[in-house]
Amino acid sequence: MEVSRTDRDDTNRITGSILFEASKEGSVATLNALIKNDPLILTRISLTTFTESPLHISAALNHLDFTVELLKLKPQLASELDSLRRSPLHLAAAEGHLEIARALLRANKDVCFVKDQHGRIPLHYAAMRGRVDVIQLLVDAQSESVFEVLPSGETALHLCVRHNHLEALRLLVEASGRDTDNAKFLNAKEHETGNTVLHLAVTLGQSETVEYLLSINGVEKDSVNNEGHKVSDLVDDRATDFNIVKIQHMLGVKLAKKSFKSRWFHPIYRHLKSKGLKDVEGSIMVVATLIVSMTFQATINPPGGVWQQTYNTTNGVGDHLDCQYRSCLAGTSVLAHMDDYSSVYLLFLWFNSMAFLTSVSILLLIMVGAPIKNKVCIGLFNLALCVTLAFVGLSFLLAMTMVTPDHTMSQGVYNLQIFVYVWGGIFLLWGAWHTIRLVLIGMPKMFARRLKLYQS
Repeated sequence: MEVSRTDRDDTNRITGSILFEASKEGSVATLNALIKNDPLILTRISLTTFTESPLHISAALNHLDFTVELLKLKPQLASELDSLRRSPLHLAAAEGHLEIARALLRANKDVCFVKDQHGRIPLHYAAMRGRVDVIQLLVDAQSESVFEVLPSGETALHLCVRHNHLEALRLLVEASGRDTDNAKFLNAKEHETGNTVLHLAVTLGQSETVEYLLSINGVEKDSVNNEGHKVSDLVDDRATDFNIVKIQHMLGVKLAKKSFKSRWFHPIYRHLKSKGLKDVEGSIMVVATLIVSMTFQATINPPGGVWQQTYNTTNGVGDHLDCQYRSCLAGTSVLAHMDDYSSVYLLFLWFNSMAFLTSVSILLLIMVGAPIKNKVCIGLFNLALCVTLAFVGLSFLLAMTMVTPDHTMSQGVYNLQIFVYVWGGIFLLWGAWHTIRLVLIGMPKMFARRLKLYQS
């Protein structure tokens, strides 16, 4: 009697369920019985909808005899992937099952380079869990797997530090060697933050890890991340935690209680730094937009107003006006036509136009995607805003001079002069400070980084 297709599917499903139960229990006897009854059962399992193979289960549960027997019957199971694209070696490495991992490597060493759906190889799983013995086994099997990088730019070293496994970190550093590739590997950066392993260790307050990394010749102490921060910039100089204090001493960071600048300006600095570059960009756009609106309004509605109708001195209309031109067209500035104010108005117009153009330039640079990614770029934008605000202030002073009567101006001329000198001095100091920082500090660092990248 011929067996129907439905009956065969039901039989295979039942047999498969028994096999998976046997893999959970590690029952070699049940496995041998199933193979004796159906020698092709392992092949049929590969064609079912199960999300993982029996080898995944036995490897995860540390059933060594069952795993060895499965590999004897079908070695190809070592390279089978589950629904998350993990091999049995991924699971054994994560759980720290050393003998299971050794058996899997005997079947297929190339599985060391198989990546799961997150781009992690078995070594990354072992590093995340601090499985030192398994890490050594994987490195001995495929030493090049140490240099495999995640899509995020993280290395196995980053994973060791992120999960605070110092011994695993030591082992991987030793396995990476002492050549040029070792230095690049030790200072590899995450794509999003640009943090090296040392940046990450300092951020997490791991004093022992920081001490170990600083003892390695290839680790760069002055490496800069995507926000322009050195390792020492990431240390909280006001913290009292013992580990943070140790890191401060190792990196030579001055304590907050000994620094006038830190004591008075630290809260403001920490607040501004925590806002991030996107908030800085937004603040610059708001200020520049406001200045554009102000200067545009001052142009179409100048101090003293505009002529409401056209006056022509050649026909006797408007002869009573103090107008140095033959005609005063409606809609044009009143003060621009006056003998006493024409030169002052021209200076006002020049200052106002410069403020408008510099603000528009700032907005244009931000809109086209100018790289506001580090302190140098932020300093350039701050300097541009400083110049813009200086022109706005000068425009205001000239406008006030033009619209204020002479007798009123003469009464408060002394106080006005003091105000002008103080205000001008503040802007000069502010502009000089930003200029010095850019020229003497920021620009050399930027060129040095560019040269270093070029040479590498």
